[in-house]
Amino acid sequence: VLFQCPEGAEEARERPGTWDGGLNVPVDGPTGPTLAPEDRLVGPLVACIGVSQDQTRGHVVVAGYRADGRPQVELRASRVGTHWIEAFLVDPQVRARVTCVTAQARGGPSAAILQGLRESETFSLPVVDWQGQDLLNAHSDFFGLVTRGTLAHNPQPALDAAAAMASPRNLGGVDVIDLRNSPVDASPLLAAIGAVWLLGHQPEAKPYDPPPPPRVAIATNATNGARAYGL
Repeated sequence: VLFQCPEGAEEARERPGTWDGGLNVPVDGPTGPTLAPEDRLVGPLVACIGVSQDQTRGHVVVAGYRADGRPQVELRASRVGTHWIEAFLVDPQVRARVTCVTAQARGGPSAAILQGLRESETFSLPVVDWQGQDLLNAHSDFFGLVTRGTLAHNPQPALDAAAAMASPRNLGGVDVIDLRNSPVDASPLLAAIGAVWLLGHQPEAKPYDPPPPPRVAIATNATNGARAYGL
């Protein structure tokens, strides 16, 4: 189903072209299992919001690049409801690395969340709509990354379960995630697809507009000549 081989997870883990084939295997650390240094994301991140079909649970998945240049996705938050999403994204620790956010903008349970962020007076992250042909292209590109074994991810039950059991449906000749008919909450996987798409569709940074030079007042006196004072 989707990214899994019917022979079983253990065999699939060793085989490229499956979801488990891109798994980061934890290593022993001073306080327990941890990620190896080469399996960590470096640099800025982008985020995608996922909302379960019944809207009882929300997810935030980030995507970025590792030091070896491979793209990687991580489920950073998964909580009951959706009321917490804006506060999570504007938290200083999250905002320090996440540069923009997206979600399925039409025809899905995340559309209202995305619109709410766009209209919020306190939300400053750029919001990018994900819809139409971009939605189809994102699924094809994501499946291609998994098949080629170039997409990395951490062991995370909610995301792994979605990758193992999400149901596809054909839309415009492309298999896309079917939130309504999947036997598990497939929205973490949909958010992972959107996050990877956003890596290549980030809004251009606004050009820096330097402030005007400070006004200067000139004062003179007979003894010292002219002196300039910034205002």
